[in-house]
Amino acid sequence: MPYGVTPQMMEAYSETIFDLSLNKQVRRGDPVRILDTDTWKTQRDDTGLTDPEIAERIGLAVPQVTFIRCITERRLFRLNQYRKLYRLGGGLRYREDRYVDPEEPFNYSADAALLRRSIRFGAGQVRKYIEAGWWTSDTFADLLNRAAPEQPAYMDKSGTMTYGQLKNRTKDRAYALRVQNVEKGEVIAACLPTINDDFLVTYLAAASIGAVFQPLDPDLPGQDIALLIRHSRARLAIVGDTPKNPSLAEDLKRLESFSVLTEKELTKQPNDRKNISIHPPVAADPILLLSSIAGDGRPKVAPLTQQNLFSNVRLATENLGIASDASISIDQTDTVMLGLFGLHLALQAGTALSLAKESEIAISGSDGDGFTLSLPGGVETEFWGTDEAQVLLRNGQPLAGVETRIVSEEGELLAPGEHGFLEVRGPSVCVGYLDNFVANKSTFTADAWFRTGCKAQLNKDFKIEFSAAAGK
Repeated sequence: MPYGVTPQMMEAYSETIFDLSLNKQVRRGDPVRILDTDTWKTQRDDTGLTDPEIAERIGLAVPQVTFIRCITERRLFRLNQYRKLYRLGGGLRYREDRYVDPEEPFNYSADAALLRRSIRFGAGQVRKYIEAGWWTSDTFADLLNRAAPEQPAYMDKSGTMTYGQLKNRTKDRAYALRVQNVEKGEVIAACLPTINDDFLVTYLAAASIGAVFQPLDPDLPGQDIALLIRHSRARLAIVGDTPKNPSLAEDLKRLESFSVLTEKELTKQPNDRKNISIHPPVAADPILLLSSIAGDGRPKVAPLTQQNLFSNVRLATENLGIASDASISIDQTDTVMLGLFGLHLALQAGTALSLAKESEIAISGSDGDGFTLSLPGGVETEFWGTDEAQVLLRNGQPLAGVETRIVSEEGELLAPGEHGFLEVRGPSVCVGYLDNFVANKSTFTADAWFRTGCKAQLNKDFKIEFSAAAGK
């Protein structure tokens, strides 16, 4: 299918798009046809949304919305309506910046299409998360644009980088990635030693061109890193200038159809940026791959969209009252998941991520998948999450939109006080691993519940209490 649309996307989004579209015709008279613009504008809210408006609402690209809508309409009643009239403003002056003809599609590579097909949200989930406001059209670019340019974005011992400087560095790095022929939907693996300013810039640059970022622990054996990269079909790998494993770059260069660069080498700019096309992502696009190796030796690569990432971070910044003049500190020894959560929290709040000193808000790891967020005034909040689901629990209770249940080994629902296994479902939870049928079958239920593999119970206060890990 064109525009990166997959059968799973058709099934998940067709009902929502159809209901939001101009098929909703509550009109009195025909003001569009007779160019009665004043009357048309008073009735505008009752006539449904145009494709660009739907795309803005649900986080897809306009061509994706148009394609899904057209196929859905053909299946239902085989007719079209006055699409272009509405997109022209119902007889008013041309409103769109540029009308993109459907004959000008962006074609995803086969590897990018395979990754997109691994994202299989159900139609009910899509509708629920969009209507509740848990999924929006926000992307990293929107967050950067909202932040004040002079506001600190990152601080370490060497100095401070403002949001304005971060945007400029991100743009330069984005063109450097495009020079390496990385296209939208393709994977960039990063074997970087710490979450530092270069990590931040590379991550945001990858996001800005629609690529998918795969952070990998450089402490892993070289053969494991190569296995994860081969499984994700990454187009490019970035390693530290002084990698802990000196032979890593050479080992990775043996992989076919693949490039390896150090951070310093990732500086080449095109002679003329006008000749370089960039296809920015939409919120429903995959943006991050969190990777591990299962007990059977097969990779478990969890794709997450920007909607996944920001669904609970947005609520966390509001509920915790994180102000833009605060700063969030992380320990460079923390896991990738903790570092990314701190980064996403800072971007959402428009505040600074700090490695320089103890800050007003500090994130520190604890046993298992839990961590502590220390707030001003000595207040501490316990969070729990996983790579596949991001942050799920706050002080033992689910975040907004997160569903939890305790089940037996046979999958039967257990009552409060009974020990079983925790299963979760929600807007931040991925719904399947990339190209791993065995892991998908054992980890995800048919109705999109994620089996965390953690033993737990629901206590008398209806909070989740963990007893032990169960071989995740």
